[in-house]
This record gives sequence, structure tokens and C-alpha cells, in this order.
Amino acid sequence: MSPNRMFTAYGVIATAVTLLLVFTPVAFCQTVQDEDPEPAQADTIEEVMVYGTSLGRLQVKVFKAEEKLFDIFNSFNSDDDYDVHCAYEEHLGSRIKVWKCTPNYEKKVTSDAAREFLEGKSFNTNWGTVLIKEKHLLEKMREQVEAHPELREARNALVLARHKLELERKSR
Repeated sequence: MSPNRMFTAYGVIATAVTLLLVFTPVAFCQTVQDEDPEPAQADTIEEVMVYGTSLGRLQVKVFKAEEKLFDIFNSFNSDDDYDVHCAYEEHLGSRIKVWKCTPNYEKKVTSDAAREFLEGKSFNTNWGTVLIKEKHLLEKMREQVEAHPELREARNALVLARHKLELERKSR
């Protein structure tokens, strides 16, 4: 027998002996348990069902109610400057999106200020105009809510959704 074949033969034998030693104790350690005719009643596990409402789901309901309210308002509103649109927006320097409902006049003022800044002009954000238009928006919304029952229902749904969310937050 050549030395290479002898080394291979010893390797195979060593592997076989190792495998026998590793798996043999397992075979000897297995025992047969006494058979139980019926499991005891105490061994049964009860199933517990927990129903709850997550804050995230309630918050999404508030967002949808806001969006529905403003969509209905926009359909009745004749001045596009006072239309309100809701969306997730990223703040400057952050990737976290925040739900925000913004009227068109506010978007116009901020975009004008940003454009002036980028053009190197002295920009002046006229927040006084925004505050005056905000008062007009609230007046327009009150008028539309009084005139249209579906808008009133949407407002009530939003109030109820916000109330449920606040109650759930306080209970935690």
C-alpha cells in the first residue's frame, strides 16, 4: 500500500470512528416514556384574544377625515387661492414626513420668498398677509359649513376622529 492510499484509508477510518462516537450516545440516550391515555385537563392552554386600536390607525383616520373635509370644501369654494390641500411633507434638513394641510395662498407666499432668496434679492415674507387671509379662510369655511350639510358631516367626522385619538392617547 502506498503512503498516499494509507493516509486516505486512515482518514476514512478516522472519520467513520468519529461519526460513530458522535452519534452513538444519542441512540443510547433515547428512552421510551410511559404512554398517557389522556392528557390532563390542566395541560390545556387557553387562548387569549386581545382587541385594541393602535394610535397609528387612529391618526390615519384623522388624516383621512381632514383630507375629505378639505376636498369637499375645495369643491364648494370658488376662490382657488383659498383651496386647502393635505399631503405628507419633508421639513428642510429632515427625511421625516409630516402630515400638513396648507392653503394655496400660504404656499404662494413661501415659494415667492424662497425664489427671492435664491435670486439673491432681499426677501420679505409677508406673514401679515397670510394672517389676514387665514381669517378670510376661516370665514369662508364657516359659511360653507352652514350652507352645505355634507361639509358639516365631514367636519363632525373629523371632530369625532380627533376626539377618539385624544381619548386613546390619554388612556395610555
